[in-house]
Formats: sequence, structure tokens, C-alpha cells
Amino acid sequence: MTSNDYVFTTDATGLEEAAGSRKLGVDAVKFVRRGATYLPYLNTTDNWQSTITARNDGGGPAQVYLSLFDNSGALVCSSLVEVPARAAQTFAVTSATCPLAKSARVDASQDMVVAAREEQGAELNEYNGILASGGSEGWERAGATIHVPLIKNARYGRSSKLYVMNTGQQPTSANIQFYQSDTGQIVGSLVSYPLGVSGSVRVRADACSGATNRCTARVSSSNAQPLAVAVLEQDDATTQGRITYTGFSAGARSNYVPLLKNNR
Repeated sequence: MTSNDYVFTTDATGLEEAAGSRKLGVDAVKFVRRGATYLPYLNTTDNWQSTITARNDGGGPAQVYLSLFDNSGALVCSSLVEVPARAAQTFAVTSATCPLAKSARVDASQDMVVAAREEQGAELNEYNGILASGGSEGWERAGATIHVPLIKNARYGRSSKLYVMNTGQQPTSANIQFYQSDTGQIVGSLVSYPLGVSGSVRVRADACSGATNRCTARVSSSNAQPLAVAVLEQDDATTQGRITYTGFSAGARSNYVPLLKNNR
């Protein structure tokens, strides 16, 4: 093929020796959204506010589209911005900017990493976004079945809530079963919550009872639609001391923990 058969574009790898000086030839150009990242839990109540941060990991500018949904899955706020390569964009979600927002989806034309943070004064709580595809299927990928390894119900003054979001293209029901964490025995009955497209629900851990008030859970969709799950744990008396982690779409025989502390 001759050079006339190609489209030429500037190298955007970020390599110093290539910056502004090297051209790449490609025989086809197609611009597509690189996928979606979901945030099933946002908080704008009781003087809390949420912040979404999206970093462009691609080699060129990214068109980033933020969609905010209420519990029914209705779009209540949106924003479209361009983010330079290796730069980050922050979106504030507050009772003033979008009071009905309960969950979010971030679409982009480049690979992105996304995190959500809630804050109230000195209290901060963060968790990573959940991908529609790609990433680790353990803790950052949506799935038709999600596994939750730790849930508390008034255990040493702390309790958990599950936030479940339908990331699929069809309405579904989220079926949740709790299990005793020490025996694996079923706790209570299977509970089911209808979810519209992009809809979400908050589930209390009241069913998690027994000698330890510590459970695990299995969250599955009724028709194989992918779900994103975040688990919030907090102090019962003050609602402070919050931590959030995401549910697992798959397990693994080996798991690595990069940091442990003991009275540090």
C-alpha cells in the first residue's frame, strides 16, 4: 500500500523522544466509547457530598460523559467534558448540584480510571469504579452474580448496607441471599428487588442475624443482567467511620493483600 492509503496521526504515547515528532500510519480509524464505569453509591444527604474523579489513561484527549441516575434509573443530571491525556476531571455531586443522584455511569473515548468519594467535614470515604468489562473480575467488574465477603448487623456497634445497581440493558430483579460467615448456613429468606435499567436499591443487613451478626451474601440478577454492588459499613450511633468496598464478580484460589496494620 502507498502512503496515500493511510491516515496519519501524531504519536500520543507520551514518550519524550516521540513527542511532536513521530507520525503513525493507520489503515482505518474508528472512534468508539471505550466502555462504561459504574458507581452504585453516591450520597448527597445529611450534609454529605460526593465527588467523582475520572483520570484519562489514554494517549490522547478523551470525551468524558457523566450520567447521574435516581433510584428508578431515570437520568437526573449529566455532564460532558474533554479531559487531556494523563489528566483528571472532578465532578461534584451535592444536594445543590444534583440532589436526586444515587448512582452514576462514566463513559469515555479513552481508557479511564474512576473513583468516588463521599465527605462530610473531616470524614472521607472512597471506593473504586466498577467496569462493564475488562479490569479485574474480582473487584472491579460488573457481573450477573456478585459475592460479598463481609456484612455486619450491629456487630460491635457497626452495620453494613448493600447498594446494588442494574448495569444491564434490560430491567431485572436483584436476588439477595445472606449466609452465616462462620458456618455458611443460609440466613433468612431470599429477598428480591426489582431494578429498572440503571436503577439502584439500598439493602439493609437486618436479615444478617445470629450469634455473630456477621454474614456473607450472594447477589444475582433474575435474567443474567450485570450488576454493580458497593458495600458501605459505618458506626451505628454516629454514622461516621465509614468504609466502602465493591462486591466480587468472581473469586480466586490465591488472593494477595498489599497492606495490613496492627495498632499502627
